Amino acid sequence: MKAIRRIEGDQVYLAPMDMSEALDYVRWLNDPETMIFVQSYNQIYNRVNEEQYLKNVLEKGEPQFSIHLCKDDSHIGGCGLINLDWINRRTEIGIMIGESAFRNHGYGQEAIHILLDYIFNVMNLNSVSLRHYEYNHRASRCYEKCGFKPAGHIRQARLMNGQFYDEIILDILAQDFTGSFYKARLQNLLKDQER
Repeated sequence: MKAIRRIEGDQVYLAPMDMSEALDYVRWLNDPETMIFVQSYNQIYNRVNEEQYLKNVLEKGEPQFSIHLCKDDSHIGGCGLINLDWINRRTEIGIMIGESAFRNHGYGQEAIHILLDYIFNVMNLNSVSLRHYEYNHRASRCYEKCGFKPAGHIRQARLMNGQFYDEIILDILAQDFTGSFYKARLQNLLKDQER
C-alpha cells in the first residue's frame, strides 16, 4: 500500500504511521547498529510486541509518522511526538532512520525539520525537546543543525558494554525555529481565499 503523504519535504515525506509497517520496525530494532541508540536496547523485538506497541502509541493520539523517500516511497524510518503536553504547549520527539543505507544523507535532518514545522506552525506548540546518548555523535550533529540547543544531561544514564554514558537533553522553542514551509503555504492559501 502506498503511504499517504501528510507532510512533504524535498527528499522525504512523513506519512501517518500504519500497523502494516510493524515488520520494518522489528527488523530495524533487532539490528545492532540501530538498537544501541534506542532507549529499550536490551529488548527482543518481534511482530507481536511491536504491533502491540504501535497499537498503544496510535491509540494514545500523539502524532506518529513513518518516514518515506519522495522519489520512490521507500519506508526508511519513523518519528513522532512523545509526552505531548497541550496545557504547557510542549512535547518531546523521537526519530529513527532504520534503514542503515539511508543514514548520513540528510534524510533525518529534513524529517526533523518538517516535523518541527508541523509542531510549531500547525499544532501551535512552543517547546520541543529530545534526548540522545553522548556516544551518538551523528545524532548530536543532526540536532544542532536543526536548531536544538543543550538543555541539560543526566549523568551515567546508560550502561553499555561496561561503560556509563550520559543522556543529553536538547530543546528548541518556536521563536528559534526558522524556514517554515507551513507558514508560507498557509499564508498563500489564505490569500487565495480572499480573491
